[in-house]
Amino acid sequence: MSKIDRIGFPVANSELLPYVAPDVRASIDEARWDEIRLRVAEHVDSWFANAIERANPAEELHRDADDEIDFSGR
Repeated sequence: MSKIDRIGFPVANSELLPYVAPDVRASIDEARWDEIRLRVAEHVDSWFANAIERANPAEELHRDADDEIDFSGR
């Protein structure tokens, strides 16, 4: 998130926007850039939340092993 925060309009205008189509670039001013950064930050936050949720197994997976199952084939 701090990286997103550091990409202010002056940085974007000099380093990112030159690679955007001229008609699109003309529509991005400082206010619009702030909207874009906010939207990106919201998406990144959502991705993190989903990754954390998937990294924590569901409670029903936390159970004792079933002793009656013999995976060794004996």
